Amino acid sequence: MKHFEYVVPSNKGFEQTIEAIDAELKKIAFKIVARIDIHNNILNKGYDFKKKVSVLEVCNAGEAYEILSLGNEVSIFLPCKITVTEEDGNVNIRMPRPTFLLNQYEKEEWNKTADHVESLMINVMDEAAK
Repeated sequence: MKHFEYVVPSNKGFEQTIEAIDAELKKIAFKIVARIDIHNNILNKGYDFKKKVSVLEVCNAGEAYEILSLGNEVSIFLPCKITVTEEDGNVNIRMPRPTFLLNQYEKEEWNKTADHVESLMINVMDEAAK
């Protein structure tokens, strides 16, 4: 049984990991459409926060077109989310598994699409972590 999230430890620093993810995404015509540095938001509000957490919203227009062609309900899963976290010097790359999310609908066509996107994102994460 698959877990909700896919996690891979990175052998790079925090910013270097994000740069590596960006480079790997470009190889498959995906891009980071938004980056949210949650840790900075927390620090700016005066909290003593030692972790780093960045959320990367990633997308490919062609893939988004295909997914949205399946139905507007699927829009809640777009864009794909990858997070990079750092705590005590350990950097991890995480994502919620598209297969776990979309399989809840039990629609075979959605499952095929989720499998495809998930395999792309896992490859990006694994390569970026090296």
